[in-house]
Amino acid sequence: IAKTFDKLFENNELPTKYKELEDAPHEYFDGARNNILLIHLDHEKVNPGDVVGVSRSSRVLNQCLMYHSPAAVRAWESVISDSKYGLFEKCKNNLEQLLDSEEWKQSVEHLDTILILGAGAPSKDKLIIDSVDKLSKSLVQLIWVDVSLYMLANTAKKVMGELADSSLIKPRAIATDFEDPERLNQIMEQLGINNDGGTRATFILGFTLSNIHEDDFIRAFSEICKEGDLLIFPMEFVTDDENFGEELKNRYKSKLAIELARATFSIMPNVRLGKTEVLVNPTHFHGSSEKSYKLEFRTHVTYEGKPAIRHWVTTATATRHPRQIYLDFLKQHGFNYFTSVENHGVETLIFKFSKIS
Repeated sequence: IAKTFDKLFENNELPTKYKELEDAPHEYFDGARNNILLIHLDHEKVNPGDVVGVSRSSRVLNQCLMYHSPAAVRAWESVISDSKYGLFEKCKNNLEQLLDSEEWKQSVEHLDTILILGAGAPSKDKLIIDSVDKLSKSLVQLIWVDVSLYMLANTAKKVMGELADSSLIKPRAIATDFEDPERLNQIMEQLGINNDGGTRATFILGFTLSNIHEDDFIRAFSEICKEGDLLIFPMEFVTDDENFGEELKNRYKSKLAIELARATFSIMPNVRLGKTEVLVNPTHFHGSSEKSYKLEFRTHVTYEGKPAIRHWVTTATATRHPRQIYLDFLKQHGFNYFTSVENHGVETLIFKFSKIS
């Protein structure tokens, strides 16, 4: 396809106008300049006509469809570049330290595949690419997985230099919903991406795991893992502080919630955004007596028209759990704690997989 994502970003054009995608070859289309990154489009999971995950009657956003526009990508970049959103930098600093750990250095020798579930953190991607270049002695397949074509294309543009300079990394991208690990595994097998011999390291570089149905995902993801595979992600755990819930609420209100709402609704016509709020409610994870917490980001939306429709829409949810409860749950599904780095309340952990007998 001659038309590239660069032009789409320049014109702020929506995927609904990009009809070429619907007729693209099932296997590949050009996702960045000079064909440096080929993106496999999963037509079963990604419809270029889906530009937003909420309709006039919806009360809960489909988070998979939040970033289907250049405006949404820019809004996300605005969030992570804001000094008030300190989680991004904490996660990045943790990742840098983790990639310098002896446990990681020993693991790289056996890696043949790296999965990055969720695009949108090129500065962290670059740390992984640099680490593999320095430590690996053999070719490593690096695959980004995201349901948003725009997030994948933006990531490709940001890491092109590092990829071009690397002789040990074979980059690919898959546009699909990684919350369906079985489907993702089928696509990788179709593309000849497998780790029959070496180890696969799967990175979730932000707090994505806490935003999805994490228990369902962990169960399903364990089914496609093999002995020795690694799972790496950051997490914020519940502390013993009795004010933890209120502190959590204060930490996440303001710009993050507002920008998430703007990113979602900016591409919908005749919409006015009102108040944005963050709710925090105690809950319990898998019957534990210890408190977990669920965050809910809500925005009051007015759809103009006759009649006008006004109601609250949940744009995102997230959970926080006690550390040991969470580690025990992961262990039940074969993910054993390996090592971690903690930085001001954010811990980035590596788990090593072992089949449950």
